[in-house]
Amino acid sequence: MDSFYLGIDQGTQSSRAILFNQQGEIEASAQIAVSLERDGDHCEQNGNEILDSISTVISSVIDQIGDDSDQAIAITAAGLATQRSSVIAWDRETGEPLSPLLSWSDRRGEEFIASIREQEPFIRSRTGLPLTSYYGGSKIRWLLTHSKAVKKALRQQRLCIGPLASFLLFNLLNDSPYVVDHANALRTQLFNLDHLQWDTGLLDLYCVPQHLLPQVRPTQADYGQIKLGDIPLLAVNGDQTAALLAALPARECGALVNVGSGAFILSPTGKMPMRSGNLLKGLLCSSSEHTEYLLEGTVNGAGSALQWLEHKMPAGEGIDLDHALEKPFSDTIFINGIGGLGSPFWKPVSSGFWSISRKSMINDLNTIDDNLQGLVAESILFLIQANIDAMLKLGSELHQLTITGGIARSGGFCQHLANLSGLEVLRPHIVEATARGIASEAAGAASQWASSNHDRFLPRKNEALTRRYYTFLTLI
Repeated sequence: MDSFYLGIDQGTQSSRAILFNQQGEIEASAQIAVSLERDGDHCEQNGNEILDSISTVISSVIDQIGDDSDQAIAITAAGLATQRSSVIAWDRETGEPLSPLLSWSDRRGEEFIASIREQEPFIRSRTGLPLTSYYGGSKIRWLLTHSKAVKKALRQQRLCIGPLASFLLFNLLNDSPYVVDHANALRTQLFNLDHLQWDTGLLDLYCVPQHLLPQVRPTQADYGQIKLGDIPLLAVNGDQTAALLAALPARECGALVNVGSGAFILSPTGKMPMRSGNLLKGLLCSSSEHTEYLLEGTVNGAGSALQWLEHKMPAGEGIDLDHALEKPFSDTIFINGIGGLGSPFWKPVSSGFWSISRKSMINDLNTIDDNLQGLVAESILFLIQANIDAMLKLGSELHQLTITGGIARSGGFCQHLANLSGLEVLRPHIVEATARGIASEAAGAASQWASSNHDRFLPRKNEALTRRYYTFLTLI
């Protein structure tokens, strides 16, 4: 009997479910958008909306494979990948949210982070992560301190609080397990990367009682049965790390560039974490028998930067990256601080268009002769390249790049990345890598699928692009 594997991908902008056969080919898929609310440093999502969206896409896939046949396809196993660093609190008895989901880009914990800034070397030594409010620990601390509903549930011993993955597992699975995987636990900044358990020193620093947090499991483990369809859930991971699991060329001789709301540059380092400089050390996958690690760079403003620009453009004028990147540039460079600069800079800068000749910010967008779309797309490329440079300085051997995610659909963007990096860029024909990667992990290491066909972008000399990149670096 054939085996079929369900990949569930819960991201910042949408939830997806894709069913793969045992050769890694798509049999059915469904996707639904989810909302995101921004207000200054606050960035929230609705936990019930996300939960409902996952139930909807799973049901849709089950309906698609039922067809009119006598017997629907039996789904062998499923995997769940979620946005990392996002945190929510919920009621242990009802499963209902007690707070909004504080998105990974929420920065309301910045004041607390500033109060423990001198502890950054200690925190990085335990987690492999720099000290920022993007990670879940400061969000958990904020909810425990400021949310009346969370405080009340804590007094009544009904509080559950942790990564989005834990909330979804609690509500999607039979018996409501209170668990989380290694990869998502790490992004709370309360988890020890070496010992793979909650770190008592970090918990004390953040004033988070360990009994409040979920039990930790490997990314590849038996998590239980999904209520819809009684499907065994055999893998849980972060969305970006799951995408790397699908990118076999990147795992063998290069890095993955996964470009969604943010852009993430990931390179595997094997069974031992390596020094990270201003990048991140992370966990790729784990089981009861082994653990694999990675090196990661992060760009906060990728798709979200294009959304930022779209809101400033005339109504009905859409984004066309291929066309924009073909148009000429003059002396303007966009400083892409959407969400703050991530690695390797780690600066809370303001976004804006910078006139090179006048050495000043441009406040009136109508005065810019350059095409705005091209400038913002170029800024994403520059931030990706800065992380590639940082990896090379740390000794990473990058022979080629694999690009996935929504922006990867732009051939012009892929070609410019090849030109700027000087590396061959591969774009899989299946660009939604997260669902494929988590389904592959659920299928088991021995069942990793051969990589799908690729489009290849060979580097071409582009002195103007390179010159603008080095100018950009002087402005940061």
